[in-house]
Amino acid sequence: MKIKSLLAAVSITALTAGAASATSIPPTATPATDVNIALVPGIISGPIVLAQELEGSTLPAGSLGFAVQSDTGFIPTANNLRVTLTAPPGTAFPGNLTGSILIGAFEDAGGTTPADGSDDTFAPLTSSATITTQSASSVELLVSLPTNLDNVSALVFDAPLALADCASLGGNLTAEITTEAGNPIEQNNVATFANPISCQMAFMASIGPDLGDTSIALPNYVDLRSNPTAGATTIRSAIGLYSAEIDPAVGIDFAGSPLMPGYVDDVELEICFTDATGIVSVEVQLAGGTVVGTPSADGLTHSFTLPFTGNETNVPVVLEVDGTSVLSSQPIISKMGVANFNDNGPDLVATKATPADASLDGLNREGQTFGVFDWNSGPSGAQTISVYRITGLPPSQDTAFNATLINSNLAPFGQTATVLGTVTADAYGEGVLTSTSLNGAIPANTVRYDLGITFETGNPIDIDRVLSRGGVVTSFGGGANFDINLAGNTPLTDIDNNGTE
Repeated sequence: MKIKSLLAAVSITALTAGAASATSIPPTATPATDVNIALVPGIISGPIVLAQELEGSTLPAGSLGFAVQSDTGFIPTANNLRVTLTAPPGTAFPGNLTGSILIGAFEDAGGTTPADGSDDTFAPLTSSATITTQSASSVELLVSLPTNLDNVSALVFDAPLALADCASLGGNLTAEITTEAGNPIEQNNVATFANPISCQMAFMASIGPDLGDTSIALPNYVDLRSNPTAGATTIRSAIGLYSAEIDPAVGIDFAGSPLMPGYVDDVELEICFTDATGIVSVEVQLAGGTVVGTPSADGLTHSFTLPFTGNETNVPVVLEVDGTSVLSSQPIISKMGVANFNDNGPDLVATKATPADASLDGLNREGQTFGVFDWNSGPSGAQTISVYRITGLPPSQDTAFNATLINSNLAPFGQTATVLGTVTADAYGEGVLTSTSLNGAIPANTVRYDLGITFETGNPIDIDRVLSRGGVVTSFGGGANFDINLAGNTPLTDIDNNGTE
């Protein structure tokens, strides 16, 4: 009596398949142990990637093709089966479904290789299942497989689905197979298709620095130099690169049809300065024609509406100056813009944020560059203080500098942060900077940093460092100029300019 109760509660497959018996949904491209859904004609198999730009009442609907296989044995054909499909969040089964949804099965002829799906064959089925219950989130099928099928290793479904909401996507489709009485056919009985439908941006625009390094040129800081090693100066230089591209792997429907250029109107963005002195224009050199930005009343913001007629990849963003005004060192920032769409094709959002805020080439005056000086204590880590003595500065004048902080809490993991400041020289052209302030340029929360520094002057200046700790001044032991040790001078010669301290 106890044995009969046990047999009534579970299937023969579950008893004989072992502890690892399970059903699963194999991917489209499969290893030898899985059936290959790509062999099934006439269905669209997942995963499916849809455009985040889709919206409204006409979101796409289609079908998702997948197989549910037995991983260690065969699916029983002697009894009716119940299959419950649960749609992933953000999708729904369309109302009043008709047809079986079950379109075929894979057979392992002769059952000689039950764990190898690579040699299984597909058998179409037309009327082997009926829909018993349906809601937006689930469908239950009653399946009666033909008894002439030989060792069924997997069932193949073509499930109609509609996108309901991109924002809530990110869950799984599940398929549970039981006997008609509700008993599982495997111990691990719920097969999962992880994230079969997802949403990604179909259109992306980006902007960032170009491959050169535009600087404000000596001797008068009125011109630009596009390449630090080039002798020539110019009033026009590329300060950034702009791209706008459609991702062909993202679909506007379940068939994977890509977004078309005619569905995108344009991209709006702003390029911003902190000092407009000497700036004439900023332009983006699109393949279809150059677009010049519209400056604000104060000249600090240049606004762009960039038409989109096809992919643009790394097109130059060009700055023009007047060549007579003294230019200031400053960052150049692109503010987050929007892409504007239309409904010439699918129902799309009106706008979507793109690109993100980005830094273009900063304008830094040419000058005398020193460093990198290692291990500087900032205000929050002050114990051993680096003291920098600069000689050869313009006497009794302020000289601007830009300092690059590396490996600091402001710029971790080898990244950099740039600060601006000035140093005042005495009547003999001597100035002093300490690492804990750099004359007010260093933020108060700076702990430690490595330092590269450029002084905005053409004078042949020199810089030396000593360390102060508890009132005791010492050499850096390998970093200060003409530091003496048993191996000789380190550095071997006085090569502060572009040398390593």
